Amino acid sequence: MIDDVIKIFKREISGQNAKRYVSDISHFHRIQASPGLEKAMEYVKSKLLEFGYQAEKYQYPADGKTEYLGFRAPIGWKIKDAELKIVEPEEISLGRFIENPTLVVAHSGSIPQGTKAEVVDVGRGIKNSDYSVPVEGKFVIASGHPRIVYEEAVIKRKAAGIIFYRENISNPRAHPYLGFWPTEEEVEALSPMFSISLEKALKIKEMLKKGKVVIEARIDAEFYKGNIGVLEARLPGLSPKDILLIAHICHPMPGANDNASGSGLLLELARVARRLYESKVLKLGYGLRFWWVPEFSGVYAHLAEKPEVLDEIVSVINLDMVGGCQDKVGGVLTIVGVAEFYPNFIPILAHYIFEKVVEGPKAYARPETLPLLRFKLVGYEGGSDHHIFVDPYRKIPATAFIEWPDKYYHSDLDIIDNIDPGLLKVVGTAALTLAYVVSRMEKEFFDECLQAIYSSALSSLWDNAKKLVGKPKWYASKKVDMLSRMYAEAINSLSILSLTEDQRLKLRECYKRVREGGYRIKKEIEENWYLKDEEEPVLNNVDVYERTKRSIVRIYDIYKNLKGKDREWWLEKIIEKKRGFIVDFFYYFVDGRRSLSEIYDILKLIYEDLKGEDLERIAKILEKTGWLRRKISQ
Repeated sequence: MIDDVIKIFKREISGQNAKRYVSDISHFHRIQASPGLEKAMEYVKSKLLEFGYQAEKYQYPADGKTEYLGFRAPIGWKIKDAELKIVEPEEISLGRFIENPTLVVAHSGSIPQGTKAEVVDVGRGIKNSDYSVPVEGKFVIASGHPRIVYEEAVIKRKAAGIIFYRENISNPRAHPYLGFWPTEEEVEALSPMFSISLEKALKIKEMLKKGKVVIEARIDAEFYKGNIGVLEARLPGLSPKDILLIAHICHPMPGANDNASGSGLLLELARVARRLYESKVLKLGYGLRFWWVPEFSGVYAHLAEKPEVLDEIVSVINLDMVGGCQDKVGGVLTIVGVAEFYPNFIPILAHYIFEKVVEGPKAYARPETLPLLRFKLVGYEGGSDHHIFVDPYRKIPATAFIEWPDKYYHSDLDIIDNIDPGLLKVVGTAALTLAYVVSRMEKEFFDECLQAIYSSALSSLWDNAKKLVGKPKWYASKKVDMLSRMYAEAINSLSILSLTEDQRLKLRECYKRVREGGYRIKKEIEENWYLKDEEEPVLNNVDVYERTKRSIVRIYDIYKNLKGKDREWWLEKIIEKKRGFIVDFFYYFVDGRRSLSEIYDILKLIYEDLKGEDLERIAKILEKTGWLRRKISQ
């Protein structure tokens, strides 16, 4: 029984010990390809050796030019010190690196001798209209996309540097974490860049209304040819394949929840797994593999250089922001759900197990239990390393535990005091239980898991159907059909395991029942529910595209290669409206077989406001910039 496994891990996993690891990791300034990240990796490796692992660290060039599966590597960067202050009309400190580690934009240019310059407010700083006065030789203060502000202010108008801020109303005292990610060719002439709190930015803006403001800026930093490191530990099972548990260890100091929390918890899970493995409590079918990586770049580099790894991994569990005290950060523990472009069973099983782990006190007058914390199985979201594995190029079942939102996210106030050992214990218990259950699925847990996944799929169908009241009839009908197909395919993905013929018969039966359940729900809502009678939006475009890269889409890289109206449209519709996720989803649906019309018919059920002409323009822009190749035209 899965309940028995949960009891074992609940007893063994220590949230307090995990928090100690989180605290230790949070002391390192862990920018990708930096000395701080190297030191954090060495710390984790030393602990793994203490536990008895033969930990291995793989390293790949981080030079700002090498591409791994289409994902450009970062370049090495280290910072020693920095300070920013106003000197006119009065002296006011805006921050020091030693106190505010996110004061300096990661990969900023260096001015170790310091400089003084006047400040100009350019608003967002991303359009010509933002620059009504000359900025040459001055620092601009702006809230727009760092790359675009840099292009407009520094490259085009010769500004001396940039002071960024974010309109973060929920936490106006935090210095946001920003990164520039330059290419090898850009580093020589990079200007200094700072990141300050909204509170300090508003102070500067108020002072500018009354007259001139002069700042003094100093950054002591340098670029170098660094390395992308992937740290691995493994417990072998009877099978040569493994379940991968992964956490990205990068991000600036302190970065406690993001993502020292996932990295520290993963270390605690490695400790517990090793102890139980050596005492023969864990009897693994598939092995357990643990990775600490710089987000995205580490995984892409490793898979590019060692493609055989893909054949060694059965499923992936990603730990990303899993420790924030919910009362402090305001978050909900989310389990990343089933991906429409690659349905698989792991998210559904993860949610089923998490519900069991999170059971808390009894209700007032009933025998039922109440949850210990806020949690939810959400629709599929990318944005972290699990996204690489569910890519249809790879088709490896994956999910992630991610707490969201966090009002201290990507800032210098993401501190260890916000970390809750209780949440670490709950997530750790669920993650290690999930890994072990999949490890022993065929031999021990198949029937229980299949029933849980099947019943959860039917329940989710009805839960989603309830939300369709009042929707257009075409939308409700197609949405139910898409969801029933998605959940049925998620169940069918269990066939990647080494199943017996009897188990495969049960699998096929559950697949059929979910599809039949979807048909019954569809018929019910079409005949009896209140639905709007609206015309369905249609895209008549039979163009078929194929991808040219095996990585996620780099939204800014596309922007910088555009001109004229396309460039303006991409800035307004994709970057400013933060709709890069639609481009990302679209790219994963492109398979060299589906037409643009067929992809639109799926995406309009996920993003109801998506217009067909916008999808056509996205496709044409991706083709122009080399991310897509057209196979068949109208």
